[in-house]
Amino acid sequence: MSSGSKFDQPARKFRAVDIEQLVCKNDQWWYKGSSGQVQVILVWLQGRVVSLSPDKTQVELEDDGWTLPLKNCHTIPGGNSWLQEGQYVMVVGEVKGDTGNVAIHVLKMADLSSNSVHKTTWPLEVQEIKSIIG
Repeated sequence: MSSGSKFDQPARKFRAVDIEQLVCKNDQWWYKGSSGQVQVILVWLQGRVVSLSPDKTQVELEDDGWTLPLKNCHTIPGGNSWLQEGQYVMVVGEVKGDTGNVAIHVLKMADLSSNSVHKTTWPLEVQEIKSIIG
């Protein structure tokens, strides 16, 4: 990462399946599109909470049949007492782990369950962004 904070970089919108395709090289995460690679520091995900640890520090997020582990959910602003199975949530987090063994360390999470537009438009938002980044 260049000088500055991780927050100086955009949170890139991805589907859960895309996270599995990220590659870690020299402690940096990369997404390979059709026209090149883009560095990934923060990700923006959306999906349904399918399970939580008893203390709600870890969550399994499902998006279109793919699941991802979310960690550090106890550190989100406002706390995690509102988290429940079945909620449709937005997550911004850092990619951690190794290629093929990815976990997302959550920095922000919000419940989007009250408006189905979020779930309906999510695949289109990600598709649009991926067409821009190649």
